[in-house]
Order: sequence, then C-alpha cells, then structure tokens
Amino acid sequence: MKSSLNRIFKVIWSKVQMAWVAVSEAATAHGKQQSMTRIARTITTVAMLSGGAAIAAPPAPNQLPTGGQVAAGIAAIGTNGNTMTVTQISDRAAINWNTFDIGSQAAVNFVQPSANAVALNRVNSPNPSQIYGQLSSNGQVYLINAAGVYFAPGAQVNVGGIVATTMQMSDAAFMAGSTTFERNGATGKVINEGSIQTRLNGYIAMLAPEVRNSGLLLAQSGTVAMAGGESITLNFGISSKLESITVTAGQLDTLVENRTAIKAPNGLVILSARAANQLAASVINSGTIEAKGASQQGGRILLEGSTVTNTGTLDVSSPH
Repeated sequence: MKSSLNRIFKVIWSKVQMAWVAVSEAATAHGKQQSMTRIARTITTVAMLSGGAAIAAPPAPNQLPTGGQVAAGIAAIGTNGNTMTVTQISDRAAINWNTFDIGSQAAVNFVQPSANAVALNRVNSPNPSQIYGQLSSNGQVYLINAAGVYFAPGAQVNVGGIVATTMQMSDAAFMAGSTTFERNGATGKVINEGSIQTRLNGYIAMLAPEVRNSGLLLAQSGTVAMAGGESITLNFGISSKLESITVTAGQLDTLVENRTAIKAPNGLVILSARAANQLAASVINSGTIEAKGASQQGGRILLEGSTVTNTGTLDVSSPH
C-alpha cells in the first residue's frame, strides 16, 4: 500500500551535508538563509508516464468561440474581425458556448469591472477547447470543458486569474460565490504547451484528472495550482489571493505533471493529485518549479500525491 507523500519545501543550512538543502517546511533552520540558484531533489523513483493527449486538427487561424449565450449576470459579446471582446458589467457572469477555440491569429479579450470580477465560460462540446491564439482579461476567467482544454505552443494567455478545468460548477453556485469544482464523471485532460501569465498576485489553476504543463506558467507574487481529484475547492484569502486548495480523492487515476517551467516569484506552487484506495495519484516534476522569495522567507512549493517524483529542479531561494 502506498503512503501519501506531502512535500512543502523551504531552504535551510545542513551541517551534515555542509550545503543549503530543500526540506519540509516543518524542519528547523540553522544559520542565516541565503540565496540558492538551484535545488534538485529526487523524492522517489517511478516509471515516467509517456506522451500527451491526442489533439484534434488545429482550429482555423481566425477561429473564435461560437454560440456564446449569457446565462447569468450581465455581459455583452462583440466580434470585430478575428478579435472577440466580452464586456462584463456584473461582478460575476456565466456564459454558455457551443465551442471555445481560439485560432493562432485570433484573440479573445475579457473587459471586466475589476480584478475581482469573474467570468465563467462553460463549453458544451464533445471536443476539447483549443487555444492557439491570445486570451486576455483584467479580471478572472473560468474555462470549463468536460472534454478537455489544450493550450498549444504559441498560445498567449495574460489574465488576472484563470481556471482551466474539465470539472463543473452550476450557475447558481457560481453566482453565489462558490469556488468548488466537481468532476461529475469527466475524464478530459488539461494540457498547457503555451504561455500562461497572470498579473501581480494572480493565479493559475489547472484542474482535471490529468494535468500536464509543457509550456510556461507564470504568476508574479501569485499562485500556480495543478490538481486532480473528485472535488477541488480554491481557497482565497481576504485579499482575494489564492492561498490554498482543498482536493477530495475520487474513483479515478489522477496525474499531475510538470515537464518545463512553473514560476511563482514570491508566491506558491501546488501540484496535488488525489485518488481513492489503491488507485494511482501521481505527481511528477521533470522540469523547473520556482517560488523564489523577495524576502528571507522565500516562497513555497507543495507536491502532494500517493507517488511523488522529482527529477527536475525545485527553487524556493531568497536573496537574503
């Protein structure tokens, strides 16, 4: 029986190894914490899972989302050539789409009342959403598609905050302020091979039974969360910053994998996979995860799963 491995890392001085090392956050530090450019630590060894998802043919270069209908809240959808603008009036708005694909030469921009505003986009399609072009917002965007979400190489996402998920949330729950997503039988994947960035203190949440990053995830002083489970709740603090997530195990294998770069300077990175009983819940890092601190405290990295493998780099260094 595999035991659960939870890892929250910080940097301390090891008198035994005579070096700065990544250890559990509960460990006691000795001496002054200093800058560290690289931390590489193997937690356990498992067979690496291969390949990504089979992706359909790319959308046409000028392709934009189709069939948008506002289901709750107040928003207007306008199109000019290969650019779509969603102007949101209410703090929360839910929109149903037939498809939500963005071609390589197309752009979708959400104009929202504030950084705290949220637009839920529910895609009712048997096919994964494919983002090849640009997606931007000054607030937060939820992109929900049970079939999957794929950010292609060359995709550019610049948002206040984003949730890309195969999990569901009802309009009523969303409008009431819920931040809990339920799997509801979905088996789709969320895969990033592009560039997803947030504004200061923003967040990136990729939630599905299988989540992979082979691109760039960047949240300046914010949070990056990649997670799989039956139910996932995003826990925001009083300053509307994503502080943690709550993941409930489900009856399905889960996989969370980072192959390239996750960066949350002075922030938090969470990779969490939960599965019930003897099912596999794997977290794999073969890339670089950085949560460098701007102060002596440094950032935080949490790797959580029944099997956790790190053959890459974990960096929670600080300049002091």
